[in-house]
Amino acid sequence: MNSVVELQQDRAEAIHELAGYLLASESGVTRSIADKISELAALIQEDLLIALDAS
Repeated sequence: MNSVVELQQDRAEAIHELAGYLLASESGVTRSIADKISELAALIQEDLLIALDAS
């Protein structure tokens, strides 16, 4: 179970990093999308922490 959680954590961090690159864009639309992607990555990380606490 821990290896799956670690893999998901790594994926969430990668998504968050990519969103950071998009946030550097000059386009307002791209920045808005990046904000939503970053929020989603944060929610995934929170869910993983909850799952770890429950196990």
